[in-house]
Amino acid sequence: EIAVLILPIVAATMVNYANIFVERSIAAGFSEGSISALNYAFKVVNMPLNLFILAGMTVLMPVFSKHAAKGDLEGLREITLKGLKFVSFFILPVIAMLVVLRVPLIRLLYERGAFSAESSATTSLAVLFYVFGLFGLAAVSLMSRVFYAIKEMKIMALLGAFVIVLNIILVFFLSRALGFIGIPLTFTITSTVQMIIMLFILDSKL
Repeated sequence: EIAVLILPIVAATMVNYANIFVERSIAAGFSEGSISALNYAFKVVNMPLNLFILAGMTVLMPVFSKHAAKGDLEGLREITLKGLKFVSFFILPVIAMLVVLRVPLIRLLYERGAFSAESSATTSLAVLFYVFGLFGLAAVSLMSRVFYAIKEMKIMALLGAFVIVLNIILVFFLSRALGFIGIPLTFTITSTVQMIIMLFILDSKL
């Protein structure tokens, strides 16, 4: 039983490494500094998620597991909805703030030495395309813990593999059409798609 649960996760992890390799290979073909701009932009977008949302989710995981162990799916559904409301309450203002203040924020954090005004402009543009995927990323992080609580790791791994393959396809075509911006745009699309699919699956199970 353990092998059945672990093998899909291992497979999805391997596909994920392939995905990272494809993204970096594509980004390397763009103008100098594109990879750095994408890395810095993703760090900025991830900052509020890592500092606040993930900490809160760590507290929720035992609650999810408790409801799942008792077979209290109604209670699990209720706490999941409350968690998603909290994510919305926190993340949506953060998205608005990053859209409006992304340029001065990037200048404040990074613009010194070799990181020029042009670097700030490129990184700020990447932030703009990354940031709209932040809500999907936060919601997926929350719902993933619900899936683990109800021991649906196989579904999670298969869904993760599907999203990674979708990401590889989209990043290839969008980067050819839009340049390096195709990479953060792909992140936003795939995060949103994964969130919607997970919502439908959980709605059918809880």
